Amino acid sequence: KKGITGARGVAGTVLVHKVAGAAAANGYDLEKVVECANMVTSRMGTLGVAIDAVTVPGAETVNDRLDAHTIEIGLGIHGEAGMRQSPLLTSNEIAKDMISEIQEYGKMDGSEVVPMMQKGDELCVLVNNLGGTSNFEMSILANDAVRILENDYGCKVTRLFVGSYMTSFDMHGASLTILNMTGAPDELNQLLDAPTDAPAWHPCD
Repeated sequence: KKGITGARGVAGTVLVHKVAGAAAANGYDLEKVVECANMVTSRMGTLGVAIDAVTVPGAETVNDRLDAHTIEIGLGIHGEAGMRQSPLLTSNEIAKDMISEIQEYGKMDGSEVVPMMQKGDELCVLVNNLGGTSNFEMSILANDAVRILENDYGCKVTRLFVGSYMTSFDMHGASLTILNMTGAPDELNQLLDAPTDAPAWHPCD
C-alpha cells in the first residue's frame, strides 16, 4: 500500500525538524534527539493537494500532467505523481478528502497501526502553502479543516500553524499535517513551542 519508497513526509517533516532542532538546542544527545523526532513521526500524518505541479528551473520540459479542471492528491513537492487525480473540488471537499486519507493511513501505536485520531483527541494542525496559493485560499482551507476535525471527528485543535513552511516553485496547492498530541509527553509541547530564529517558522497564535 505504501509502495517501495514508503510515505512522503511533505510539510510534516517541518514539525519533525522543529522538535528535533529544539531538542538539539536544549543540549540533548543524538540518541535523545532521535527519540524526540520519532515521537513526532509515530503520531503524525500529512498529505498534499495541488492544481499545478512544480515548475523546475532549467528543465527542458514543463510538467503539464494537470489541466485546468484537475487536481492531484498526494503529490510530492518535486513533481512526483500523487496517489490519484480528481476533478476540481471545493475547499471543504478537499479538506474532507485529506483528513479522511490521513485518518485511514493511521499512526503507530506500539507495533500496530491505528486510526490517526479518535473523538476527544487534541491535535496540532499545520496547513502549508505549497508555493503558489494565496493567503485568502489558505485561510479558507484552514478554517474548513479545523471545522471538520472538531465538528465531524470530535477532536480539539489546540495548535494551528498556517503559512509557507515547505514550498515548491509555482506549485498552486496546500498540504495538511495532523499531529496527534493526545498521550504525548509534555516535552513535545515544550519543544514545539520553543522559540527559534529560523526565518520560515511562524509560531501559532
